[in-house]
Amino acid sequence: MIEVIVFDLGGVIVNVNFKSPLGKLFDNSGAVSNTSKDESNFSKLLRQYDMGIISAGDFHEKIIDHLDIELSFDEFIRASNDAIEAGDDGIESIVNSLSKKYKLAILSNTNPVHYEYIKEKYLIIELFDHILLSYEMGTVKPDAAAYEKLIKTTSVLPSQHLFIDDRIENICAAKEIGMDGIHYISIENLRMELKNRGIIL
Repeated sequence: MIEVIVFDLGGVIVNVNFKSPLGKLFDNSGAVSNTSKDESNFSKLLRQYDMGIISAGDFHEKIIDHLDIELSFDEFIRASNDAIEAGDDGIESIVNSLSKKYKLAILSNTNPVHYEYIKEKYLIIELFDHILLSYEMGTVKPDAAAYEKLIKTTSVLPSQHLFIDDRIENICAAKEIGMDGIHYISIENLRMELKNRGIIL
């Protein structure tokens, strides 16, 4: 029986505007797009940032050097936050409805700049009982350690979790440790998947 419903943050609760100054560097999976001259190195840099290994200041310095661009730290913060947009129409209603019947959690690969902005702008965050962020945990999905920290925090069995994420590799990793998972594609698909599990909104 499901007791905790877990949501990804970016790509589910909020969206990323890929046409924004910095958003265009990333695709929906967190990989850097073809606008980067070295995808592998940039992906490693982003992973370090999301894991809290390097600070926002360090990431800013490395990114302007890596991409050979001029961008002040304040401009970097504004451009980073401009990439964050509201989630799909209906997601807040779904979360609000679920919060009345289940414990809710967030398990997200993110950085402090994005999270602080999201927390201040989107009140939906207040509906969650547990918030686990990669830069605080020191690990990222789909690493097993991220899911282990989630289970330790919620104190319920893996089988009592339902995990919702827009990246299929994160869903597969959750299922490997016994969690149920929904690959987020659209609001309509999410409603259908919840209904199929007997979760009525």
